[in-house]
Amino acid sequence: MTAIAKALGFTGSSSVLKKIEAICPDIKDRLAINAPSKDTTSEANTKVGKKATKVASEKKTVAAPQGSSAKDEGERLCPYRTGSKYSAIWLALWQHRKTGVTRKVLIEEITSSNPEMSDPKTCDFALTVVASPTLDGSAHRSADKAADFYWVEKGAGGFLKLHLRERKA
Repeated sequence: MTAIAKALGFTGSSSVLKKIEAICPDIKDRLAINAPSKDTTSEANTKVGKKATKVASEKKTVAAPQGSSAKDEGERLCPYRTGSKYSAIWLALWQHRKTGVTRKVLIEEITSSNPEMSDPKTCDFALTVVASPTLDGSAHRSADKAADFYWVEKGAGGFLKLHLRERKA
């Protein structure tokens, strides 16, 4: 209950607890139901014998999925709000940053993998904004701040290739 009071911004815990209990008399029961158990062992660990330790050690050694570091780096570097349409397009460009990709292939890839962007026309409009930063620094108004961070090389046939700008010292 003290954690709830602190989360709400109160400093004096005893008076706050009384106020919370006055508003919601069964608060302690509700918190007890949803509280995490203090015992961190799983049901498999409570068994006695060699099998219990083997199961416990197997659960501890979970490897990270392969190839996730590049995507994580792209998400970390993305100048757009996480989960936005612009972010989805930027991440798709990020995945093709080494070889580049045509606009048509990129739109097909994004519309098939992202339910929010199932409309190719909407995807094309968002791609226009994300691909607007150029080498000289000009960009669409919505990508103006992002233009300080990256630029997109545009080639024949709708070819697009993402480039990161050099960091200023």
